[in-house]
Amino acid sequence: MKIGSNLSFKDHARIAKSVEIGYDYVETALNGLAVASSEDIDTFVNTLKVNNTTCPVVNCFFPGKLKLTGDEVDYSAIDEYLDSSLALSGKIGFKIVVFGSGGSRRVPEGFDTAKATEQLIYLCSEHIAPYMKKYGLVCAVEELNRLECNILTTCAETVELIRAVNKPEIKLLYDYYHAGMENEPVSDIRGYADLIVHCHIASPSNKRAFPRSGDGDNYGEFFDILRECGYKSKLVTIEGHDNGEYLRSSIDALNLLKSL
Repeated sequence: MKIGSNLSFKDHARIAKSVEIGYDYVETALNGLAVASSEDIDTFVNTLKVNNTTCPVVNCFFPGKLKLTGDEVDYSAIDEYLDSSLALSGKIGFKIVVFGSGGSRRVPEGFDTAKATEQLIYLCSEHIAPYMKKYGLVCAVEELNRLECNILTTCAETVELIRAVNKPEIKLLYDYYHAGMENEPVSDIRGYADLIVHCHIASPSNKRAFPRSGDGDNYGEFFDILRECGYKSKLVTIEGHDNGEYLRSSIDALNLLKSL
């Protein structure tokens, strides 16, 4: 597997350190890049170049103020954001865009969840997919556990939406932490492995801490099933908390995951 480090595009020192440690790539937030200055973006691209690394994936697709469910959805504003933010792929080089964005997709209180689901299906099919196709990208829809969002809280629910959309540009991000928080067996992957284009990992047993040996989670089973199912991209990004010990946590997590 290729193990990535989730970092701010402005944290040039940690990007360099992640490469030194041995991480294969960097993942960062699209909603931050979307409002960054051209100078900041150029500096980020240069940092990737001089450190001989890449940014094949971005997360945090939508800013929280851009609502995707409820009565305040503005598709003109969404299209404008999609076009401008995804155009950055030409300069940065990312190919996968992770659609978590709990603040944007959260169903407003009192709004019908079934209607919100239909809104997200329409959004993915008629807005996100066409812009993904325009820029040669894939959107990886992420399940977010119920403590972080109130819709698409399991892989099962998220897969149902992806299959309803039925577009090659709309696939699945499997998040080991969120699935664990919802008690979804890792073995369920076998039922939708063909949809997975990216993975995130952190410890559900330890409040989303970086993986470490003996922490109570069976990461080996996860990696074994991914390999068994022919996981094509082989990208797995650590997205969690380092408990204030970035260097030690990063080294320990990388050594563990590379050994599996």
